[in-house]
Amino acid sequence: MVDVSKLSLAEINALTAKLSKRKERLEKGHIEKVRAKVMAILKKEGLTLQDLVKTDPAPATSRGAKKAKAKAKAPSTGRKVAPKYWNPNDHSQVWTGRGVSPKWVRDLMAQGMTKEQMLIPPSA
Repeated sequence: MVDVSKLSLAEINALTAKLSKRKERLEKGHIEKVRAKVMAILKKEGLTLQDLVKTDPAPATSRGAKKAKAKAKAPSTGRKVAPKYWNPNDHSQVWTGRGVSPKWVRDLMAQGMTKEQMLIPPSA
């Protein structure tokens, strides 16, 4: 082992460069060994790499599959919702109560009106 506490900055930089090169060589060697093992298994089983990477549906554990599954389970997406609130002074201004409240709701609340006072009556 090298006692790095006694090295100069230049020596540390040189050692760092050597270590980076060594690390790259080791990683490449490891990858090649694993690749050779995989190819040997494929050959033994009579398969090719393309057989493994066919465009079959993604397994349920992949993130893409989870997102697709979640989207499929959300039938309410894009569904119209009846308005729940209206502007008592202008009934053409309505709001479902979902999402960010419109400016007219914020303005009326700033004037002291409550959301309950803006509810659309059941008979309307």
